[in-house]
Amino acid sequence: MEEKDRLLQTIWEIVRLTSQPLNYPCSIREIILRYQGTWEVEQLNALSQENLINMVNAERVVVYITQAGLDRVQSIAAEVSDTES
Repeated sequence: MEEKDRLLQTIWEIVRLTSQPLNYPCSIREIILRYQGTWEVEQLNALSQENLINMVNAERVVVYITQAGLDRVQSIAAEVSDTES
């Protein structure tokens, strides 16, 4: 699995239990605290270019997962599940 996909899964793990995961403003701090390993801003930019997340720069950068991002995470989970069976 690519690092950017792991990063997307981490964002999903942060927002998935909220009442509106597509509208939860995920902070960079939350990503840093949850992600296992190192990641680069370029990976966030790549996810944004693929419309899997939206990044907004207000007083601080926040990340919103998109429906396409949610669909991608579910696809990755299905692929992992299939390989483990």
